[in-house]
Amino acid sequence: LYILWRVAGKSVVRAIAGRRSGIAAELDGLARRKQEAEDSLLELEKRISRLNAERTAILEESREQARTLRESLIAAAEDDAKRIREQALRAAESEAKSARDALRSQLADEVVLAVEEALKIRLAAPAVGAKPSGKGGNKADASDGLSAGHAKLIDNALKRVVLQ
Repeated sequence: LYILWRVAGKSVVRAIAGRRSGIAAELDGLARRKQEAEDSLLELEKRISRLNAERTAILEESREQARTLRESLIAAAEDDAKRIREQALRAAESEAKSARDALRSQLADEVVLAVEEALKIRLAAPAVGAKPSGKGGNKADASDGLSAGHAKLIDNALKRVVLQ
């Protein structure tokens, strides 16, 4: 054992010491890698936290933009509806005015025709106090009756126009 210790003792001690230093170096390397991993993990957690904050800010901004867009669309739609109602009202008023004008025109035409017919009948009737033209009568007497009727009608019309 002594000889074995003398011959191999130093190499066993060196091997054990080498093994011990190798294990210590390996433990130091593992501790360093563990620290690097923890630092990386901490950095990743910080990045994730910043990304979450950024995501929250973007979501809030998007919500605000959506709210603003919705309000502007609603305002534009209300303006369009108001403009359409006003156009419809103007069109209805224009149509009603056109219909009234057409009705007045038609009524005026009918009144003119009725008055014209009445005048024709009145003018065709012999004048009051006119002598009927017969064999012994002349045409001047008949035309005087018509002229007197015309004159009386013109006088009445002029009086109405002047009084109005």
